[in-house]
Amino acid sequence: KETPKVKDTGKVIGIDVGIKKLMSTSEGEFFGREIETKIKKLKRRKRGSKNFKQTLAEIKDYIGQQVNKLKLDDVGVVVVEDLDVKNMSKKRKSSKEFRKTLGNWNSRLLFGRLSSRCEENRVLFTTTSPEYTSQQCSSCGEIHKESRKGERYECKSCGASKDADS
Repeated sequence: KETPKVKDTGKVIGIDVGIKKLMSTSEGEFFGREIETKIKKLKRRKRGSKNFKQTLAEIKDYIGQQVNKLKLDDVGVVVVEDLDVKNMSKKRKSSKEFRKTLGNWNSRLLFGRLSSRCEENRVLFTTTSPEYTSQQCSSCGEIHKESRKGERYECKSCGASKDADS
């Protein structure tokens, strides 16, 4: 089957994926605020049990629903951080609880669904290096480690203030 050409025009949006909010767009939209609750529910289940498999299916359905809510009508390019979840907990010392949460976070499924959704809508899907993306201002481009304070981002150079994930 021949794949259609990607759109020539349209805006570029960035998508930040995470555990607290499944997807945060550069447009200020948030999708999947309940993903953390669903992952915690999965962690309480015994691996391999019927309830574990049901909760896993629930998470997969939820990810699909949230990706389908993403509006790609006037979008030409979608950019996502190239997260290496397998090596994420190895790079820094992390707790057993955090490693267990990361193990239950199905990022591969999310990236696959996003990629196929972009392909269906003739949108170019691309990844970028995650280095300094949480410290760089989207307004002026300056990088300051002190600008990010938890869920808030306030640029030390230009004073722009916003949610850290958007």
